Amino acid sequence: MWKKRSPVLKAQIPRTKAMRAGFVILLAICFSSGLASADSSSPDTASAVTTSQMSPPVVEINLNNDGFVWLPNGEFRGPCDKETESVEYFRGDGGAFDLFVSVAGPAGSGRYWQLTIGVGEQQQTKPSRGVCLTTSTSGWRWLEAYKRLPLPWLEDLDNDGNAEFILWSDFSPGPKMMPFASGLMAWVYRLTADGRLTLDLELSRQMAGELAEAYRVELPAAPAHILEIRGACAEILERFADEQSGEFPVNTQ
Repeated sequence: MWKKRSPVLKAQIPRTKAMRAGFVILLAICFSSGLASADSSSPDTASAVTTSQMSPPVVEINLNNDGFVWLPNGEFRGPCDKETESVEYFRGDGGAFDLFVSVAGPAGSGRYWQLTIGVGEQQQTKPSRGVCLTTSTSGWRWLEAYKRLPLPWLEDLDNDGNAEFILWSDFSPGPKMMPFASGLMAWVYRLTADGRLTLDLELSRQMAGELAEAYRVELPAAPAHILEIRGACAEILERFADEQSGEFPVNTQ
């Protein structure tokens, strides 16, 4: 269950030093390009995406680290472990451990975020180990009437008493769209008993369906090119939500 004793779930997103610096060092990476699994022993993942335009940034995140590290194949610049002492965390019951998420952003035209994801014992107020990563949510610009605002990063989506981590990430609506056009997808990860976050395809499809509905909301006054972008995003999300998906490659390191 959610920890009522912790006020951080209702806290505003903190403006850390990394955020004030404008995330200049983070602009080189966007999760929509695809990251490898953080555990070389991870099992194969089932079919997940409809087209090559949308795929999960990472299929598994290993939180069993010695302290805090950057996610493998992610961005290794900037502080990770040092920042964990001063930031505030969203906190939820993850089952065997408590799950913590700290967010700083958005920054820049790409709406970049720096995230710290960690686990800790139920008595702890801060995570004891975890990873740092960055992501972009520029697809938010074309989203209207979405019911989950502000965007949640930690939420019990299936009402089972345990929180899931939600990784918001951009995807391309297609080569015919205007430059820099993007859609927004929410990939959902469930914490396992051995301290790994694994991609939950069912809940990810549920979130895709929600987002598709928001992209389908009629905007009579919107320019034609905006309507085209929104329609393309909705179609990709709907096809994934309806499980009309093919295999996607899972890289391990």
